[in-house]
Amino acid sequence: MPIEARRQVTISVRFSEEEIAALRNRAEELGIKVTAFIRAAALDAERPLDRAALARLAAGVEEQAHRLRTSLR
Repeated sequence: MPIEARRQVTISVRFSEEEIAALRNRAEELGIKVTAFIRAAALDAERPLDRAALARLAAGVEEQAHRLRTSLR
């Protein structure tokens, strides 16, 4: 018999209709409740996406690809 953790804190989060529909669909595909899906996703996330760092990384890759193309000509 599984042991359940006693959860004592509630955090309210607002989702758009499209977001909650996507969350519900994914949870249903996995056969779990949407709250369990959201909890697992939040706890499994290492850190939020740093879009600025990702953009810098992409720019660096593009620059290296450009240098490679010009050196092969």
